[in-house]
Amino acid sequence: MLKRSVVLLFVMATLIGCTLDDEIKTLKNQASSNDFDVLVETKKELEKIVEEGEKDRQAKKVLKDVDKKIRENIRESINEAYSDKRLEDALKYSEMLVEMEPEDEEARDAYKRMSTEYKEQKEFDEVTEYAKGVFDELEKIYKDWDALLREAILKNRGGEFFQDFSRERLKTTQDLTRDIEERRLLTENDVYREVLSDLHSYSSNIEKMFIDLLLDKKQSLSEVRNKGKILEPDYFTGVFLDIQSDMDDYINEVDGEGNKIRNINGNLRFGISEE
Repeated sequence: MLKRSVVLLFVMATLIGCTLDDEIKTLKNQASSNDFDVLVETKKELEKIVEEGEKDRQAKKVLKDVDKKIRENIRESINEAYSDKRLEDALKYSEMLVEMEPEDEEARDAYKRMSTEYKEQKEFDEVTEYAKGVFDELEKIYKDWDALLREAILKNRGGEFFQDFSRERLKTTQDLTRDIEERRLLTENDVYREVLSDLHSYSSNIEKMFIDLLLDKKQSLSEVRNKGKILEPDYFTGVFLDIQSDMDDYINEVDGEGNKIRNINGNLRFGISEE
């Protein structure tokens, strides 16, 4: 917004005190600019002259040149933003081009494609961010459980030793399981819904483990360890590596000619080793 204001002041300053002929000449010089904002403001000034009906033939010619330059600038910006995977910017420029060329089928098709890809990217970013948040919550439980289990082994303690921990973490997993399910029900994408189903299933299983421990505090250490297998390193990492793999398959899916079906930027990584 600040840049646009500065550009507008620049354009207006160059026109103060000019005759109409001088004004059109100045605007014509500005029409050769590569600065998109300068071109837009120049176009507005020219349209104003045309609307007032003075020197409209001369102004219309310059306006036509400015329009052409703006469209070229927009197309270059679309290509640049798309190549850099800045889909939000590419969509913005595509929308501007459609507004200027509503009958251009190629421009409309490009806008539709950008809209689809932007929606896909946004949905991907949201689900990956959410999945990482779930991972962070469950990783805390996993690490704390591992530390508590090591202590129980050293002290040869059974179910009673895990009561306070189970009671505290039960509320966390219950809230998390419920939240994942609510999000899953609102998700339309089949792959993302499956990812959320896997997260829900794992959180739910941990929740059930805590309930079992609370219902029978006299369980032996071996019984506790057996129930706690879902929080062992191989099990924990396996769940999240499988989710990573499913997301990779979705992102890298190709058509019959070997071309990627989706233009999604990024991947889902939980920061765990695949070894």
